[in-house]
This record gives sequence, structure tokens and C-alpha cells, in this order.
Amino acid sequence: MEIEGGRSKSAEIFDLARGKKRPPSPPTPGDEFDSPTSTARDVRDEWLLSDSGGEEHEDNRVTVREIGDCSNECRCLPMDLLQFVSVKIAGYQHTHSGPAKISGFVAARDTIEPFRNYVYRRKINNCEAVNVKSKTGVGRLSLISPARVISFSSRVLIEFELHAHSDEETDGDNGPIIEGCTELYNMFALESFIEHMCLYGERCALDIKYLVLINALEACIDVKVLHLGALPGGVNMKLCAKTSNFNEVICLFQGAAPDPDDTMNFVVAAERRKGIDLYIEGSARDGPILGQKPLTFSWWWYSFPAGYHAVGDTVVAKLGELATVSVKVTWRTHMKKALRV
Repeated sequence: MEIEGGRSKSAEIFDLARGKKRPPSPPTPGDEFDSPTSTARDVRDEWLLSDSGGEEHEDNRVTVREIGDCSNECRCLPMDLLQFVSVKIAGYQHTHSGPAKISGFVAARDTIEPFRNYVYRRKINNCEAVNVKSKTGVGRLSLISPARVISFSSRVLIEFELHAHSDEETDGDNGPIIEGCTELYNMFALESFIEHMCLYGERCALDIKYLVLINALEACIDVKVLHLGALPGGVNMKLCAKTSNFNEVICLFQGAAPDPDDTMNFVVAAERRKGIDLYIEGSARDGPILGQKPLTFSWWWYSFPAGYHAVGDTVVAKLGELATVSVKVTWRTHMKKALRV
């Protein structure tokens, strides 16, 4: 975590709308889908994002600190957590062909540690190539993990500063496109809900979707590649999550599959009496060679019910001949009951 001086100006919030929960997950967890049946295709369609996002850079893999075991008389309490779902720029006038080069940050400050918890962060020498739709100016930012879950008591401070870059020195697209800060407050509720807000700047807007989960835990997800298929161009992998019966897809990772024995770590918030669904998809990085049979992709889905603090489940995901992955989910909370005197 880092502390930086504030250089922001106030931003405006509008268009807050509560979302709806999705029906409960199917009662038979651990289903694998490797054949192009209609049922498998329907399940895969449920995990499609609303628009295409860029690949997450390897520097964005953040290690989760070790989880200690509870004592025999566990005094842990659930928390109220804010889970970021997606962050997009909207209404941006990108005047050049190809993706826009974006740098900057989007961060939040929680109630446990007063430092910036970066949801999105790109330095100038590591700009993200963001695909921007020509008609709406919408481009999805690739969030970093696991810094998307914020614990709060009553409010959360969100800060943001984004810049556009061009190789042409005289290009008018260079410079800041939006900066500011805003405070989310009055989030007291009896039930979990979803919010969708838009923050306006001079050159574009920042579109943020997040979940407020009541009586929740953190699901610490460790994804370890056990085996990769011997494909000439390698294997692409996509990892997504859904939480607490909400239908929103949280994209955790999208890019080249890690090397065998490498582990990726993520954190997703979930209600204590519910849980998370994980979806992993594998595909060949290169297209089929002329005259050869096209390589098919494979996907896997599993439902993890929420457990007690430091209790975890480990399952193995087999993505056909593309990859074999170990998935471990361990539950964590930072809240403790007060000791009786």
C-alpha cells in the first residue's frame, strides 16, 4: 500500500440504481462442460462480459498474506464488504484507430487500513491498451487483484486519476481525461444490493459498478496450474466469479495461462450464508493451422458454499487437454468478538 497526496477535485454522482439478484445456483456443483451441447453453451453464455476487456499484466498478480488458524473457540464475525465488479471509462472521444493508451489509478480507502487500496493502477511506462467503442466511448479497464474488496463501517472514499497517451507530440488526446474523488456513504442496509454510478469529468465519465454485501466474508482464492497442454502457441485462460446469488460477472483474470506450479491469488466477497461460483475457461492462444481440425476450448464451473474462518475447500478443474488447475478457496474475516471480562 502507498500513501499519496490528494490532487483531486470533487466529482458528481448520478444514476444510482439497485440491481436484482439472480436465481440460486444449480444444486449439483462441480459440473464440467467439455462438449458443445446446448446446456453447456447456455452456461458459458452466462459468463460472458458485457464488453471485451484487455489482458491483465503479470505485474498485477498480488500475493494474499497467509491465513492463520482460528482457536478452538472462534470469535470471528462477518463483515460488511464492498466488492468492485467493473470500472469503465464512458463518453471518451478517442480520435485515433486502435486502442486508447490509458494510465493512472482508481483507489479506495477502507476502514481497516487508511491507505490507498488500488483497484486499478497503470504507470506511464505500462499503459493499458483499452478498446473504446466508437459510438458510446465506453472502454473496460482491467482491474488488478485482489484489491477489489473493501471493508467498511459506514462509508468508503474513492479516488481516481486517469490519463491518455499518444505517440504523436501534437496530439490533443494527451493528458488527464478524468480526476477527482467521491465518498460513498449511507450504505446501511438489511440486505445486500448492487449499485451502478457514473462520475463525470471534463473529457469522459467513470462508470463504476459495485456490490455492497452485508454479513460477508472474504473468499481467498488460490489458483495453481498443475499441467498445461503442449500447444504450439500456448494456452489462454479466463477466470470469473459470481457471488451471493448476484448475476454480475466479476472478471478476475484474462490472459496467457501461468506456467505450471505458478499460483494466482484473488479475493472475492461473499455473504456468510451463501458463497461464490467460479468459472474457468481455457482456449488455444493461436488459431488452427490451415488444413487441421480447429482446437476447441473447454470450461469448468464450481459452486463454493461459504464456510467458517480459515476453513477451505480444494478442487481440481480439468479443462480437457488444455490444462489442469487446482482451485483452493479459504474463508477469512478481520472482525473479532470482544472478550468477556
